[in-house]
Amino acid sequence: MRKCVKSTLYKAFEQCSDSINFGNSIYVIDGGYLLHRVVWNHMESFASICNNYIEFVRIYYKSNAVIVFDGYPEDANKSTKCAERLRRSRKHSSADVLFNDSIIPTISQEKFLANDRNKKRLIEMLTTKFLNAGFEVEQAEEDADRLIVITAISKLSEFDSVIIIGEDIDLLVLLTALASNNQNIYLLKPGKGKIEQQIYSSTSLQVDKSVAENIAFVHAFSGCDSTSALFNQGKIKLLNILKQNTQLNEIVEIFREENADSHNISEAGERVLAALYGYSDDVRSLNDIRYYCFTRSVYKTKFNLASLPPTEDAARQHSFRTYYQESTAIVRIHKKSRKMGMEKEQHRINAIPH
Repeated sequence: MRKCVKSTLYKAFEQCSDSINFGNSIYVIDGGYLLHRVVWNHMESFASICNNYIEFVRIYYKSNAVIVFDGYPEDANKSTKCAERLRRSRKHSSADVLFNDSIIPTISQEKFLANDRNKKRLIEMLTTKFLNAGFEVEQAEEDADRLIVITAISKLSEFDSVIIIGEDIDLLVLLTALASNNQNIYLLKPGKGKIEQQIYSSTSLQVDKSVAENIAFVHAFSGCDSTSALFNQGKIKLLNILKQNTQLNEIVEIFREENADSHNISEAGERVLAALYGYSDDVRSLNDIRYYCFTRSVYKTKFNLASLPPTEDAARQHSFRTYYQESTAIVRIHKKSRKMGMEKEQHRINAIPH
């Protein structure tokens, strides 16, 4: 799966002023960010490490903060992020570590957290200790981003404002898509080194509402943790195309429809890809565009096959994957339905419970 630099999408959002008065507020903290943010000291037991996490949250984010952790399914192969998690684990692989409060880790924090089973055990320990310390803790079935934003929205009825703490652009995308009318929900991206903290809101995306509603599609179609990126076709480029092409922006609304027709999904995806590669609707097919691009490139001294548009079959699967990603992230939340899976049946992609 080709990776992209997801954080480039931050360029499309306008920061809020640092002088915002949050009033009576609550923090909702991305547990994945927190695990890496607190640095472990040398020769420190896991009990002491956990206490450091608690003190960090208490000092910087109040005692009524909510911490939301990722979940790790028993069968990792059924996870929508299995490819991404496998890629991350290959960077810093480590053995399983069985530990309790008194054990002192003998490997680095980075290697320890690269193993999902180690991370799962640490989250279980942290959850118990955070609860005992009076904090509220939530854990998603899998990726926590959706639950973080849902939790933030639900807390708005109790507080003047809600501040999400995290670095992942996925949080801001979901916040924009799900809470566009709630201006008092913010994402605070903490500073690091010489980079100062940044604050965004659900209305930070400076585009028409119709385009903002499709921001989750832009993010998924151009590549995220569960969809492959398109070679040299960035997120900002796709967003600008939708801003300029009203008709295309209306076409991609199908990716937000429940139980959309698979043929229409595939067709919409091809229209988007044609626009990305600079071709209009008068071109007969994506395979034709691929052929045109190839014939123009064979005379170049340097040519990368990856720069060609995908085949129609590959584009179809990419569109289905994008639809599944957006339907689980957006449509399912709006409908408040049960956990669903996706099943392709004839010419329709149906949601079925499992």
